[in-house]
Amino acid sequence: MELDDGNQLGNIPTRPMRVKVLYTFDLENKTTCLARFPNTLDIPAVAIDDQSQVGVIELAQCIDAIIAASPEIVSKLDTGDFTI
Repeated sequence: MELDDGNQLGNIPTRPMRVKVLYTFDLENKTTCLARFPNTLDIPAVAIDDQSQVGVIELAQCIDAIIAASPEIVSKLDTGDFTI
């Protein structure tokens, strides 16, 4: 995985994680949906406190998961308001 400036995330330790993406696609952002990746992924992760870690994942992977979970939103791309 690379950042836009070409830096590798190779120095961040990875751990297996089940990735879930919360998203909405209604105009009022009142309906929240959940897309889950089908497999566990090795994700670069950093601790934010003693009990929680945050993983780093590419936006394209999140969008792929959302499209797989809600293929109907592809038809709304030109008129929708999306939050990930």
